[in-house]
Amino acid sequence: MQPMAQKKNLEPNRLGFDSGGNVGKNADFADFWLKNYNKTTDPKEIPKRIKHAVDTLENNIIPNAEAKQAINIASQVFKGDAGFTKEELTDILSKTGAIESKYKTKRQYRGGPARSYWQVEPETGKDLLTNSSALFGPQFKRAFSEYGSDPRVYLARLSEKELADEMEKNSKLGAALAAAVFVRSRQSEQKELSPIIKSSFLG
Repeated sequence: MQPMAQKKNLEPNRLGFDSGGNVGKNADFADFWLKNYNKTTDPKEIPKRIKHAVDTLENNIIPNAEAKQAINIASQVFKGDAGFTKEELTDILSKTGAIESKYKTKRQYRGGPARSYWQVEPETGKDLLTNSSALFGPQFKRAFSEYGSDPRVYLARLSEKELADEMEKNSKLGAALAAAVFVRSRQSEQKELSPIIKSSFLG
């Protein structure tokens, strides 16, 4: 049987959040963002993106009022999912928006497809809405009731261009889909680690 300290390390994607939900070191968050959100695998690009993330975080960029409201709604919608607290999601979304757009634009630089302060690609958004429907439960329905009785279904039926336009207009949608990326990533890792954790306790 492995020591308890080693078992604890099997818990996925925990960054040493303090009691206030803040990620400790900028480099740790940059690594977390790259692995769970940006997901770049090109070995030449990884150091560049980590450096960009760390440099941006060191500037302590604060979300604007519109983004703060969107983050508050998204963190409320997804709190508890995959073990994330509202405070953790608030911190994650605040820092992700800073890295992705510095809260200066809702359109991807150089004409790319991503939209919102969190630079969510419409293809990713549609995939979440279509193939991860369990993420978008009652809290999501209440928060996005302007899209009808089942906002997930309505949004999933939009074209990628239409969804991109909605994310650009509606910051809370961009924040929610960004949060869903992190939640799905952790859930996926939890599923992968579940047999390992069980065997470590039994072994």
